[in-house]
Amino acid sequence: MGFGILGSGSIARSSFAPSLLASDSCDLVAVCRRDRAKAQQFATLHGEGCAAYSSAAELLRDPAVEAVLIATPTHTHKEVTWRAAQHGKHVLGEKPMA
Repeated sequence: MGFGILGSGSIARSSFAPSLLASDSCDLVAVCRRDRAKAQQFATLHGEGCAAYSSAAELLRDPAVEAVLIATPTHTHKEVTWRAAQHGKHVLGEKPMA
């Protein structure tokens, strides 16, 4: 399954990306960060062919992204989860929605 990570801060670097890279059934195919250069740096470090985006909308339109890991600030989780669901993506949240 192709995963995209929305947000590329410490939890994405220390947990999400390494877990995806170690998986036999999942691939890290895209990452999003508002700063495209930093997103590209993250993508380059964490996988061949990993796309880098500067907006969630771009990542969510990527057909290679089947599921997203949400690693954005807590107050954005509701909106990002809703948008991902509207694009038919599976969603894994870093924190509870409440």
